[in-house]
Amino acid sequence: MDDQPIPRLDPRLARRLAEKKATLDRYRPLAPQIVRRLHDDLRVLLTYHSNAIEGNTLSLRETQLVLEHGVTVGGHTLREYLEATNHAEAFSYLITLADAHADHGRNYFGAAPADIGDDPGRRWALPPHGSLDPWRTAHAADCRAGAGTDRRVGGVGSGSGRAV
Repeated sequence: MDDQPIPRLDPRLARRLAEKKATLDRYRPLAPQIVRRLHDDLRVLLTYHSNAIEGNTLSLRETQLVLEHGVTVGGHTLREYLEATNHAEAFSYLITLADAHADHGRNYFGAAPADIGDDPGRRWALPPHGSLDPWRTAHAADCRAGAGTDRRVGGVGSGSGRAV
């Protein structure tokens, strides 16, 4: 038996969240331009905060300028700009994966929910090495096209200090 307490949400907070969700639900379905604006705002905010945690000194406004207009501001390293653009590209790629999953009813590894069966651990099974590596696939396509660029998140300027 597990003796850990079950987390409880403060009733006042739970009520406020339910009210806010009900307000939002009254406006559904959201217009495509509103969804796009929310997506763009979230992309900038997540990029800014994630990079700030890692020590990036770009301000929120500077991050927005880099992502939306490609404008750079003096006093920052190339690494900081690459961190911002790489994070934003990774976020966009995750949205693409989520959209593909919703459209096709399949997870990233190609298994439909019915294929998983009664073994819930099976849904996390990895494919054969390299068969679905999107970064390697994109890089190989660039090399075949003569671009020769490395688009991997975690490449130069990722701030992670680890190779991907």
